[in-house]
Formats: sequence, structure tokens, C-alpha cells
Amino acid sequence: MPGARRAAIGNFWVDLTRCTLYILLPISVIVTLLFVWQGVPQNLSAYVDATTLEGAKQTIAQGPVASQEVIKVLGTNGGGFFNANSAHPYENPTALTNLVQMLLLIGIAAGLTNVLGRMVQDERQGWAIFAVMGILLFIGVMTVYWAESQGNPAFTAFNVDPAPSALQAGATWRARRYASASAPSALFATVTTDAGGAVDAMHDSFLPLGGMVLIVNMALGEVTFGGVGSGLYGMLAFAIVTMFVAGLMVGRTPEYLGKKLEAREVKLTMLALLSYSLSILGCTALAAAVPQGLAGIGNSGPHGFSEILYAFASATGNNGSSFAGLSTNTIFYNMTLAAAMAMGRFIYVIPLLAVAGSLAQKKRRRPVGRIRSDAQPAIRGITGRRRADHGRSRLFPRRLARTRDRAGGDEPRYPLSGSDLRPCARRVVAKLDRGSSDGTGRRRSAEPAAKSLRFVYVRLDAIRSRS
Repeated sequence: MPGARRAAIGNFWVDLTRCTLYILLPISVIVTLLFVWQGVPQNLSAYVDATTLEGAKQTIAQGPVASQEVIKVLGTNGGGFFNANSAHPYENPTALTNLVQMLLLIGIAAGLTNVLGRMVQDERQGWAIFAVMGILLFIGVMTVYWAESQGNPAFTAFNVDPAPSALQAGATWRARRYASASAPSALFATVTTDAGGAVDAMHDSFLPLGGMVLIVNMALGEVTFGGVGSGLYGMLAFAIVTMFVAGLMVGRTPEYLGKKLEAREVKLTMLALLSYSLSILGCTALAAAVPQGLAGIGNSGPHGFSEILYAFASATGNNGSSFAGLSTNTIFYNMTLAAAMAMGRFIYVIPLLAVAGSLAQKKRRRPVGRIRSDAQPAIRGITGRRRADHGRSRLFPRRLARTRDRAGGDEPRYPLSGSDLRPCARRVVAKLDRGSSDGTGRRRSAEPAAKSLRFVYVRLDAIRSRS
């Protein structure tokens, strides 16, 4: 993206080959050996028939579990070898494997933020995106952990202690791998709805606040690190809209990563974002309105609706996890969930690829006299704390310094912040109007700055007169 215009955004097959050979395969081999060491099976044996303590017969599946488990979490797929997914002791036997699986779920996506900074030759951009993702992840984890650690208050009427402890997992949990604390499962649930789809506890058993966080993570497009690549371009879509809105608020040309944002890029970005929302809300409304959709609900009332909403948010976000109370193995849900996956995968990404191609063809512009897209405004804008006046205090000092450097003179750099902006603008405009001792060369080079400062002076007078 930096530098001159480009006719294309790269070769897909080259990137695919490099990622597979240099990243996916080496990590898969190494982590497979780690999982085998921790007790995850890796064999081609036949199924084993065992007798339980109650004397019942049980068939234990065998197979290349360790290698499939790495592929599941590293590729952010989510489909487990066993029905219980990562809550099964063969898939996730120890706390170490639990931690490694979470790291694999978000590791590549987190690393891509640094790749972004290196590609645009400004690593602050990558760190800004990483910081926003980290803050959102922290808020989600803390919210889920607090909600689940309180226990279900409905059980107190039955003299049941719902709080998790060293002796029980808590009355709100089912198919939970770790009975000693809520933190591992709360962290895993937040991470997997931000990125993958593997689960080590059944999300249908979460309390309302915890389940809400999981749905919100997917409804936002899984932009908190997200899947391999998908979380990054989802977050960049929000950044593009943010910079465009900020530009409209302060009356300056919006740009991001040094590229000018015009109507074409914003329309394509909004098409992607709206198609994502249309897929989730439209399919959910259809399922809640027809008998075929209502027939699959396992719980009545609001929780039944949450099961439908979760299913289509998960399918649209290509997550794969579910509220297990919904029976989706029907013609209706097979068709609608497949349509939601297609919309979330293709209609969402195609406009963003068009945005990338459009920006690649534009020449990178130096951020002088326009909305800057550096790290601090990016964090403010994406996290909803953008300020409309940041262009005034951050922009014009650079404009004056650039004018002075081009002129080659010794004019002082005037502080343009706060109450001294008006007198500073007045002094500089008057100085530029008088000219200088070395002829017209300096005056011509400073003329763009003079026009901008006159514009500021006139606008400030107009604002003062209205107030």
C-alpha cells in the first residue's frame, strides 16, 4: 500500500503457498507432538469397547486426534474430533493444552496486526489495531468471568450452592473441562467467539450476561483478533468508516494509511458491514416467524430466541459454535445456515477486496492539511472515543513547520492550540501578506498555508459571531 500506485493487491496463490509451507505446517507438526506428550491420542487404531464403573458398555473413538486438533484451532475452524469438542478429555486433557489451544486460536490473527504495520511502513498503525483488539478482548473476558462466577441465583431457592468452587464446577456449567475455576472456560469462550468456534464448555449453559457477550463478539464480525485474516479486515472496515465520519465532522479530507478515502471506498465498506447485519438479523427474523424455525427451539421464551440469534451469528461469522439447545439438523436450518455462511464469507469479503484494490491504485499522500490516520486517532475512533477537534490541535503545527522548512527561513513555530489559535492565525496571515526580504519565492511556497490559515480565521470569526 505505501509508495506509488499499484495495479493489483498481490498474488493469492503465492500467499497461500507461503502461509501453508512456512507457517501452518511447521506449527501443526510441532504442536501435534506437544499434544501427544500431554496425552492426546494420535493413532489409526480401531474403536475400543470399555466397561464403565457402572458396568455399562462404552465405545471410545480412536484416531489421529492430536493432528486434527491442531488444524481445528490453528485454522479457526472449530469442528472437533469428538462431539464434546475441546471439553472432551481426549481433545483437551490438561491446562497446558487448554492454554495452547487458545493461543493457536488468536495467534496468527494477532500477529497480522504487526504485519499490517510493516506493510504500510508505520508499525504504530499495527499496534493501534492490536491495542483496540486487546482492550475489547479484556472487556469481554472480564464480563463473562464476573457473570459466570456469581452462579445462577435461581438455584438458591432449592438450597443449591451455584457458585463454582474447588469441589464443583458450578450449577450453571455443563460439559465443562475444568471444575476448579470459572476463569479457564470463561477465557476460552470469549476467545473462541472472537476467533474460532472450538468450545471447552457448552455456551447454552452460560448465564444471560455471559451469553450476551459471546453473541456480541460474533455479531461484530469477530473483529477482536478474529479468524486468520478475517478479523483484521473486519477491524479495518470499521477504521475506514471511522476516519470518513471524522473527516465529515471536522471538514477535512478523510484518509487512512496515507490513502484518500472517497465515496467509492466508503460505499463498498458499508455494503460489507450492512450485508453482515442483514444476514444475521434477516435469517433470525425468518426463523422466529415460521413454524419450521420455531420447531427447532429447545427452550421456550427469550433463551429460545437467543439460540436462534446465536446460530445465525455463528454461521454468518463462520464461527461454528452454538447454543446446543437448538436442533439445526433440519432442511430449513440447513438451508438458512448455509445461506448465512455464504453471505458472511463472500458478500462480506468481496467488497473489502474491492476497497483494497481501489486504495492500492492510489498514490500515498503525505498527511498534511488532512485528517491524520496515526495511532492515537485510530484508537479513539474505533473504540468510540473519537474527538472532532483533534484536527485543529494536531494538524496545523505540522502545516506551519512544513511551510517554514520549504521556505528555508527562520520564522518561529507558533503554538496553535487552545486559546492562542486565533491570534496565531492572525499574525501568520499578516506576516505572509507582507512578504519577505528575499523576493517572491518564499511567498509563493507559503501561499497554501496562508489560504488554510485565512480559512481558519474566517471560520473562527463566524463561529464567534453565531455564539
